[in-house]
Amino acid sequence: MRAAIIGLSLAVAFLLGVVASSAPGPAAFAHEGAAPPARVWEGMCLDKDKGGVDQDWVNNDLYKSDGWNQAIMRYGAEGWELVQVIQGKEGEKITAVCFRRLR
Repeated sequence: MRAAIIGLSLAVAFLLGVVASSAPGPAAFAHEGAAPPARVWEGMCLDKDKGGVDQDWVNNDLYKSDGWNQAIMRYGAEGWELVQVIQGKEGEKITAVCFRRLR
């Protein structure tokens, strides 16, 4: 009798698993042909004047109040993500930085 109950329980569990796995997922309820919501990014690049930076050397003290690190942290606090650092011809100075964020 006990073996029959265990067998019946396993059969019921198996059937419930089959039914649950064949149920339509969330994608099946989406309207056919509907595009996923678009992610719209806004971008911005800053040169040293617009960023309020006087220390434009790559190897400067990044924690000075007029260095690039402070400008990057300021914009980061507003939700901007740093995506590019542009250096001059010699590679010694940072000429601009670029950011992006979701609208």
